[in-house]
Amino acid sequence: MNKSVPLGAIAGLAVAASAGAQHSVWLPEARKLVVTPSYVYQSFDEFWMGADEVEIDGDLWQHTAFLGFDYGITEDTAIDLTVGWVWSETDASMLSVGPGADNLNDDGLADTTFGIRQRFIDETDFDIWWIPSLGMRVGGIIAGTYDENFPFSAGDGAYGAEVSLLGGKTIFTGFGWYGDVGYRYRDGDVPDDFFGAAGLFVSWKFLSLTAGYRFTEGLSGRDIADPGFTFPEVKEISQKVEASLGFTDPGGRYYQLFYAHTFDGRNTGKRDIFGGSVSLTW
Repeated sequence: MNKSVPLGAIAGLAVAASAGAQHSVWLPEARKLVVTPSYVYQSFDEFWMGADEVEIDGDLWQHTAFLGFDYGITEDTAIDLTVGWVWSETDASMLSVGPGADNLNDDGLADTTFGIRQRFIDETDFDIWWIPSLGMRVGGIIAGTYDENFPFSAGDGAYGAEVSLLGGKTIFTGFGWYGDVGYRYRDGDVPDDFFGAAGLFVSWKFLSLTAGYRFTEGLSGRDIADPGFTFPEVKEISQKVEASLGFTDPGGRYYQLFYAHTFDGRNTGKRDIFGGSVSLTW
């Protein structure tokens, strides 16, 4: 891992969001591969129909198994790839509000994401306390095979591209901040997104903690129940709080448990998200 921050300090919170993952400005060591299998479970029994919060007559559950790869090409350049399988189900009859809602379950490949990160400022190269590490990620999205018309499906069934600015700073040993902000384009009638996250990390010996905020803002689209709406076309807005607890074993393997909660939104579920991951380095 890079000079100042252990792998576990910020790795894995991206998985908690399951889509629109955060990627860190702190990269794997040059010529090192980090492989991260993970599992994410999320559920809700309330959602926002437009701006109105609605309670439903049941629950929606979603399970996702991810496999992430992160390879350091140089100290300042890394590439990443994430693949996964998702399965969703609901027992809520009132979710039959759009096309595809006759089925009560769905499964398929999750969206595949890939990208390259380039760090252009490394905080450890300077003795000036306020200079953070900064970088950029450019990535792509390959649409999965799930049914994008399933209510609140795993994604929008669209190919796309995204670019983001990454940042982070170790304020003093074992404590600092991380964040990113970016723009996501999707093809077809799927709205583009503005997204970002910010948080704090604490690491002490073999333990690490993170706490943060994440948002996704659809830049166009209809509301649920508008005439002729489809789920991929809705304007989805979500705001989440998230936290994680991590542990590094003597062999260098990093284990993480994480949680996130959607506390505000538009055309999205009021989700509780739980997950776990392990990161292995070769």
